[in-house]
Amino acid sequence: MAELIVAILKAIVQIFLPEAKKAATDTMQESKQPTALNNAWAKRVKSAGWLLVLWFTLGCGTQVIYVKPGDIVRLRETVPNVKIWMHDGQGKVIPAECDLENGWYCGSLSESTVK
Repeated sequence: MAELIVAILKAIVQIFLPEAKKAATDTMQESKQPTALNNAWAKRVKSAGWLLVLWFTLGCGTQVIYVKPGDIVRLRETVPNVKIWMHDGQGKVIPAECDLENGWYCGSLSESTVK
């Protein structure tokens, strides 16, 4: 019984497969042809792309201020989960995390100062 079903299915596939391939090929050929709607969308996407490029190159009105090494700065807002080095009870330097609260002063130290 199963062999009969398999034979029937093979015959059906052999009959309809060439027509299905032809229909798929025709559909693909039709979709490759440009239409007025595709051209309009292409122009919009291209112009939006240029706007994004300009926005990223010109910036958002932010300003970067370079702080020289060794200068002291005061934090305007809390910086959460800052990775720091601290001394444990035996004086060994270990990694840790803490929140730097707004108003704190921060600066850099030389290697000789830390040891």
